[in-house]
Amino acid sequence: MLTAILVAQLDSQSSINYVPRRGLSWIQNGYPLVKGSMFQYYRGDWEKGLYSTNYNAQSVSKSADGTITVTVDEPSGVRAKLTYVLKGEKLTIQYEFGWRGSETVNVENSLGYVWGPLFAPNKTVLKPNSEAWAPFPGGAPGRTYPRFKGDGQPGIVVEGPAGTLSIDSTSNEFAFNDPRVSQEIIHEKPQTLWLGQLRLPVTSDKPATGTITLQWKPSGSAQPRVEKSQLVSRSEIVRSPYPSQTIIPQPKESSLSTTSIAIPQRAVATHEKWITLLDNQLTTQYDIDNPRTGKGEIRLRVEDIKLPAEGYAINIQNDLVEVIGQDELGLRHGITTLNQIAVPSRGVLALPMGTIKDWPSIGWRGVHMFVGPSALQFQSDLMDRVLIPLRYNQVVLQAERASWDSMKGTETGLTMPKSDLEKLVTRYKDNLIEPTPLIQSMGHMEWFFANGKNLDLALNPKEPYTIDPRKAATQRKLEQLWSEVVGVFKPKVVHFGLDEVSMTGFPGDESLLTDLWKQHLPFLGQIAAKNKVEMMLWGDVLLAPGEAPDATNGVSKAVAAERRSAVPKGSIIADWHYKNEMNPGAYTSLGLLKADGFKSVASTWYQPLNIYGFAHAAKDAGSGVLQTTWAGYESSEANMLREFKQFGAYVLMGEYAWSGRTQDPRQLGYDPEKVLMEWYYGTKQPVAAEFGFAMAPTGNRGQKIKLGVWQFQQLDNLDLQSPMEEKQAKAPTIREIVFDKPVSSVCLALTQTVKMDDGEQVATVTLNLADGKTRDVPLFYGWDVRARGDRETAFRHWTNNYVSAVELGTARITGFKLTQSNPYAGLQIKGISARS
Repeated sequence: MLTAILVAQLDSQSSINYVPRRGLSWIQNGYPLVKGSMFQYYRGDWEKGLYSTNYNAQSVSKSADGTITVTVDEPSGVRAKLTYVLKGEKLTIQYEFGWRGSETVNVENSLGYVWGPLFAPNKTVLKPNSEAWAPFPGGAPGRTYPRFKGDGQPGIVVEGPAGTLSIDSTSNEFAFNDPRVSQEIIHEKPQTLWLGQLRLPVTSDKPATGTITLQWKPSGSAQPRVEKSQLVSRSEIVRSPYPSQTIIPQPKESSLSTTSIAIPQRAVATHEKWITLLDNQLTTQYDIDNPRTGKGEIRLRVEDIKLPAEGYAINIQNDLVEVIGQDELGLRHGITTLNQIAVPSRGVLALPMGTIKDWPSIGWRGVHMFVGPSALQFQSDLMDRVLIPLRYNQVVLQAERASWDSMKGTETGLTMPKSDLEKLVTRYKDNLIEPTPLIQSMGHMEWFFANGKNLDLALNPKEPYTIDPRKAATQRKLEQLWSEVVGVFKPKVVHFGLDEVSMTGFPGDESLLTDLWKQHLPFLGQIAAKNKVEMMLWGDVLLAPGEAPDATNGVSKAVAAERRSAVPKGSIIADWHYKNEMNPGAYTSLGLLKADGFKSVASTWYQPLNIYGFAHAAKDAGSGVLQTTWAGYESSEANMLREFKQFGAYVLMGEYAWSGRTQDPRQLGYDPEKVLMEWYYGTKQPVAAEFGFAMAPTGNRGQKIKLGVWQFQQLDNLDLQSPMEEKQAKAPTIREIVFDKPVSSVCLALTQTVKMDDGEQVATVTLNLADGKTRDVPLFYGWDVRARGDRETAFRHWTNNYVSAVELGTARITGFKLTQSNPYAGLQIKGISARS
């Protein structure tokens, strides 16, 4: 009966869907054949992009028979219609790309990103024959993917162990790219095969039309089944200390020996809060009730030690530990460093003897984040575990989406309660991190027009994005809002946004933007002066091409200079540039802005070389740094997991902004994303070896595996199904594991065969509890488990050599059931350890 249900479930996993800005998805018998699509209009040889489904809206409708119709009708002249019909294992796509302008434009149609892992790179057949295809002519140098050049209708067949996909097109304008062969990744989904049309010419009287069919033929249906295993427990060491050997950020001066002393029990401080901070940090990192057990004394104080602001000194001798801050921030930094150098020794926490002297390379060091419904808890945890140890002293909170009294009616699912925001602001200030509110105040104003509100204040009510600053009602609304924001934050600086003002819904007239800018900036300056705060804004519309490596929306040097002249002198320009360029000399805009009478903050994103180069340019120029975060419009742990590289960049910027190290990111000796995992998700470490149970079938004598604090006995042949590997093709879909005795917590060493997209659900672990109840724990790719060959860390767990230590909580557990969410992942249980 169970097998019949599972077969029915897999057979029912055949569907198509279309999500605006992400495109088409097609699942066939549980296999994700297509994972996204897009099309875009452009002029000439990409002289100008006119429309992209990645960034603009589409209308989507679905009929009773499942047919999906996607339409676009833009004021710019773009008119398009795509129809998707799935019947059995055949998907038909009909398209019509129209244009209402007088010129000829071109369309690039990426019909579907076919999921590469299902197909072997050396089993692709080009039809009618390979001679009818040629390398892509023109475009970026080095592109080698085939483009159809023959007569008739092109076709492609891609084969793999799970089945064959045949693609046929009525248009002879067709191209194909397998990045595993061409080494050319032409979109943001490197695991997918690119299929589509690169240049479809379109005029007002001649639309581009055609049909594309995709036919899936499975190689055979693997029968889902359950396999049950009885495991026995062997008493073994299952957890042991795993202290970090790296101080992050690296101190300016450090001389620590291999000789250590137990952290003194007696502590003396200028304020009790410093002792509490020390103890809290130590007990958060280590599983110990009393972190201070040694003889002697630990002294924590603020004193003028002739260091720059925020500097500190640590001196550890036989019976005395001193942490001295040049100021309160310096003392806090010294305490967090003490926490990093504490190591387990003979069941207690010890400190290496020696000295450290340290101070910042850059004074103003900040991160940029949004608010959101769960931001209070998330950012509080991030503050304690990551921002404080990395020495950040500023945060720019993009806070438009809060429940402001002056913006009633614009609330959405992303809105943060104002009371939560007030608590978050207080938490930052209590931890000596200065919060700066960012409220977009000209463009990027979608939040301002949410739920159809305030459309009368939009420059273009049909595409509400930019406000009309000429209207008195607009100014009154902004004054009310900013008065409320300043009341909550009581800030030293306010950030008005002002980037990419004319990106969408704006008449194609840069002179109009300049005129509006010159009217609006003095008004915003008055708001800042009235509230006795400094003014901050993004800098892209103030810079012209040639004045910075990118983000130069100032059109020309004359226009950019005219716009800069409207900004009150002394304002802070958040100068954002995201090019992956490590040469500090490339960031010339810092000097230009300084010469024009502005302060500047070098604002980076997640590219490692950009962070290195721009941080060093800021150090040389005496500027601040701001690590920006664009992981959706909401600050949450879920968004961090979806964009982990953006948050891993906090570690990199924290390093360079504080230490000023000259080694590039590849030579630092650590992986920033792994550091973030350990600091944010790492569980408390034991201070001594801890015995528990290694769970294994009778007679299993596998070698030891060490993953962070966890140790396992390696298991073999506890695999789940995947057609991608011969020995797993007939493996079970569900594994049921029974222990010979209840345990208090379980950790699984897991890997899998097939690489997937981060955030895709891989499986569900159902824990069987001693009281007869069950508990489900979902597992996600990238967050919990990685495939063999995927060198990134699993974001939530210790990972080594592609195997992750997945902890499953605490309870009296008698076993578990591991149910794969798909027929292809190929999960492998490489070890099971349990605490007794």
